[in-house]
Amino acid sequence: SRNGSRRVGWLGRLKARGRTEGNKSYLMWSFRLNKAFTLVEIIIAISVLMILTGLGALSLVSSGKSSSLEQAKSLTIVALREAQTNSLTGLDGLAWGVLLEENRLIIFADSGSGFQAGDSKNQPRILPAGAILSWDINGAGAEILFDPRSGKTANFGTLTVSDGNLSVNINLSQEG
Repeated sequence: SRNGSRRVGWLGRLKARGRTEGNKSYLMWSFRLNKAFTLVEIIIAISVLMILTGLGALSLVSSGKSSSLEQAKSLTIVALREAQTNSLTGLDGLAWGVLLEENRLIIFADSGSGFQAGDSKNQPRILPAGAILSWDINGAGAEILFDPRSGKTANFGTLTVSDGNLSVNINLSQEG
């Protein structure tokens, strides 16, 4: 190092200076900033910023996907509970159920013949974009019916909500 100074990181130079007052000596340090950054320092700073920005964007994208998956799961559970409650309370004096489709659920009143398309009591629930519903329920088919006296179902099994990458299972027992 020249003139008793040494380079400290990329910020500047630290310089030792001595002075004497009477019979005492003092060692003082002074700090001097460089007037400009080197090209390498600028490239490193930009690279670090790009990496941090990329990680932040990736985090936001995955957060959005899991959010829509949780939203689809909640929508499915709420639709099942609503149909079960409608059945237990005897709404319109009918049993109620849920028709399962890949991208939506339909809460329906069962007058004895199952789901009827076009019935004014049908209440569709659309799943969020990208969410796909699949199921493996007892009795096959895509209808889950709830008994009006007990709220139980003979159509129990597993419903799976997925977004192509992640999936969440909903276990439906005979109790609903």
